[in-house]
Amino acid sequence: MNAKQLEFLQAKQSMKVGMMGRGAGKTAVIGFDTRDKLSYIPRAKGFFSSTTYNQILTKTLPEVEKMWHTLGLKEHEGHKNPGHYVVGRRPPSHFAKPYGPPKKFQNVITFFNGFTIEFLSTDRIDLARGGSYDFGYIDEAALIPKDKFTKVLLPTIRGN
Repeated sequence: MNAKQLEFLQAKQSMKVGMMGRGAGKTAVIGFDTRDKLSYIPRAKGFFSSTTYNQILTKTLPEVEKMWHTLGLKEHEGHKNPGHYVVGRRPPSHFAKPYGPPKKFQNVITFFNGFTIEFLSTDRIDLARGGSYDFGYIDEAALIPKDKFTKVLLPTIRGN
């Protein structure tokens, strides 16, 4: 971790904003922080939000997964290649269920202890209305209009 990443991770605020330039390691911070949350709030449900689902899947998630792999987590690929999480599909039956399990898993990451992350696309931000999450990460937050953030995304973080 570099100094800026450490400063962000060690901050005690319940809402943190990391204003970092390109290549500063924002997604590594997300990876580290979600790994930490995985340990102390099993069965919690949070979200990853960015401009589109494609942005999350092709830009954000691969970099987050690099950090998870560095920290010892690996994707579950089946009985012969067990792992800690699955992306975009129903988790194996031996995985614990989150407190608020999703009905569809297309845009979801589920971990072995029920810790779950849903993808929210800001190009269709109103689809996030009614969600109930324990935490959230927003990539490219500068592209979200302030009223959409305060009226749609922020109220979904309820700390179940």
